[in-house]
Amino acid sequence: MTIPEELRIYAETCDPICGDEIRGALSRRDRFAHKGDFGHILVAGGSAGFGGAPALAALAALRAGSGLVSAALPESLVCGPISRLAPEAMAHPIEEEGGCMRDNAFLTWLFARRRIDAIAIGPGLGQNPATAAIVAALLKMPDQPLVLDADALNLIATSGEGLAMVRREGSAMRVLTPHHAEAARLLGIHVDDVRRDRVGVVRRLADESGAVAVLKGHGTLVAEPGCARPSICTAGNPGMATGGSGDVLTGIVASLIGQGLAPAIAARVGVAAHATAGDIAARAMGERCMTARDIIKAMPEAFRSLGGE
Repeated sequence: MTIPEELRIYAETCDPICGDEIRGALSRRDRFAHKGDFGHILVAGGSAGFGGAPALAALAALRAGSGLVSAALPESLVCGPISRLAPEAMAHPIEEEGGCMRDNAFLTWLFARRRIDAIAIGPGLGQNPATAAIVAALLKMPDQPLVLDADALNLIATSGEGLAMVRREGSAMRVLTPHHAEAARLLGIHVDDVRRDRVGVVRRLADESGAVAVLKGHGTLVAEPGCARPSICTAGNPGMATGGSGDVLTGIVASLIGQGLAPAIAARVGVAAHATAGDIAARAMGERCMTARDIIKAMPEAFRSLGGE
């Protein structure tokens, strides 16, 4: 892949996400495989008025190839969008308070599970002391791969610890997926500072957290701690700037980790698949009329075009 002219400002500091790496990661499936071979993903999120976000993440994880997808949601949401958008996902009602999951109820449920290969935490989660405790508890589980987005990132930003909360044993198993405003909150800077130095910001996010950082936007960037040259995605279009698009990316990346990809590779492949699906959707729908569900609908063609079949 080459960097298009409109993104040439990144040519000296970034490398395009490699097509060979994507094709290698998306190898054909064994004819004798079963659903247990392709990972069990948990989407943890949802709160009053925000039931669609975890449903979109769960549906995207299913489309990305997860063998099993569970969704832990406030009990009032289990018959909401998740049942309509992603009936194949297993929706688990969690006792709630104030429209959000109670931390003790969620953690009791989670610790009773025998196998969760990756957790996507944050879509529609809400921000209160209980959800803050959930995020903090998950970050103390060193062997548990996590994809942190949306409210999980905002809770980290307001925790008093900031990215130091992520940078502990097991941080290499984490992926952070902020947009510009979330990145600014995590680093305590102005959003204009993010726009002026996206490469420096994504490297700083990775270095200060010890995790893989994905800075979303035109020319999404992916960085690992200590990397000299972040990766840049050259696909994507303005039609993807729509509510729920980030939740779709979260579900894809978590799914790929659950299928056995290292977090950094899963982030690069997931970003490429998400952007490619967005371009396919834009050709079919036009950029103005696209929704996050259109991106999900385009995922099968995107994965085929990237070498996943």
